Amino acid sequence: VDVVASGEGEETLLEVVRCMRDGSSLEKVLGIAYRDGETIRRNPPRPRIRDLGKIPYPAYEHVDMREYSRGAAADHIPLGVLSARGCPYACTFCDIPGVWGGCTVSRSVTDVVAEVELLKAEFAIPRLHIVDDTFVLSKDRVLEFCRCLEERALDLPWSCFGRVDLMDREILEALASANCERVFYGIESGSDLMLERIDKRFTIERAFSVVRQTLDYMQADVSSIWGFPFEQLEDFYDTIIALLDMQQMGAESRLNMLAPLPSAEMSRTFVKQIMPLRGREVGWASAMSDNLTFAGSLARK
Repeated sequence: VDVVASGEGEETLLEVVRCMRDGSSLEKVLGIAYRDGETIRRNPPRPRIRDLGKIPYPAYEHVDMREYSRGAAADHIPLGVLSARGCPYACTFCDIPGVWGGCTVSRSVTDVVAEVELLKAEFAIPRLHIVDDTFVLSKDRVLEFCRCLEERALDLPWSCFGRVDLMDREILEALASANCERVFYGIESGSDLMLERIDKRFTIERAFSVVRQTLDYMQADVSSIWGFPFEQLEDFYDTIIALLDMQQMGAESRLNMLAPLPSAEMSRTFVKQIMPLRGREVGWASAMSDNLTFAGSLARK
């Protein structure tokens, strides 16, 4: 590896390519680590891009879009559209706070809807997914986005990531009216003790209430994690029971093995307990990728 970009790469990559083209030094390129002979050098970080609207849309014309437009089946991978970068929350197992520093930067709703219109008009995309870590962060912005989709009569099924403590019926009604067909929730645990320790900022009772409300309007997907280093068998049972109950309510449930990346607070706090295992999902979904997980108290029961 010659160069690694840290953080947003659009501006960084251009500067790296220009330096390589001109044969000039990389020492002034912000946001990279690079190899200088036998030495590894790390430059100062690059400031966040505050105007995401100045970044061009992905070069869709260079991608075989047939894989995204061949059907709209529920199990078909939808095209992802990003409307914001970052998340202000600090869930301890999550790498996002370490990557973005708790700061969220959003594109204008007009710009996002224009990209959606382009995708439907030029590539006949049958459905899409808003890939923001916390799409429902701003209620006013969600409502504006939904109004714009309706005004343009796009009639395009889509999905997004929700958050239990931010949802209400007004948001759900707006999402449903704008043809949102699915909301994903990171429930993470059925144990209030675990939810408190990982800083989720809601209770399992609140999670049940929101999932019930969501199912009145659209499909709800719920995901939980097992293998926290401080998790006891009783907490694990609570999670299994909660997922089964939500599944019986009509939600789609899945249980994932804990796999914190190095930027997650939990990775730093419990670094001595990390052990390499092959990553897997247990119960409701198939294996995904190799990862790191913890050898916690549950494994020793």
